[in-house]
Amino acid sequence: MAEPGEGLPEEVLALIFRHLSLRDRAAAARVCRAWAAAATCSAVWHDTKISQPSPWLRCASTSQATP
Repeated sequence: MAEPGEGLPEEVLALIFRHLSLRDRAAAARVCRAWAAAATCSAVWHDTKISQPSPWLRCASTSQATP
């Protein structure tokens, strides 16, 4: 049985995966080997910005709660 991404070139899959959320990219990478290769290539990730929220924002939002 053919793999789902076998008919599409890796470059095409990468263009599609660039528009997915991080969670969806991870799920796509688990579909098959072809999708894993496309989901992990640098073309998918080159403009992705991953940042952790500042701990000060979390403290400010919890300290503003009314008792």
